[in-house]
Amino acid sequence: VWVAGRNSNHRMELLVTDHFGNDAVIPMGKLNFSGWKKLTVTIPPNIIQRNYHYADRMGISIVGFNIKCDIDETYGRYYVYFDDIRAVTDLFAEESRDTDDMMDAW
Repeated sequence: VWVAGRNSNHRMELLVTDHFGNDAVIPMGKLNFSGWKKLTVTIPPNIIQRNYHYADRMGISIVGFNIKCDIDETYGRYYVYFDDIRAVTDLFAEESRDTDDMMDAW
């Protein structure tokens, strides 16, 4: 995601939910820059995105973003702008299937 920074020590977090409804917080970094910057994260392995026991449940959902404000720099209003939010996924499991493979969701 591209974020417009305001040169403050506020921190940004990504809020996600896995396919079992478990919430997780992924730190994205500080907003201590001026202008636009691309912030990226990798989903850590402790957040389960796929379990072979549950073929019908996979993936995660992005719930939102959280701005953790630095207490020393918290005054007045703070605006944050986002642009070009993307989620990149690995489709290897789907793309490497043969056309005559049976669906495993039974």
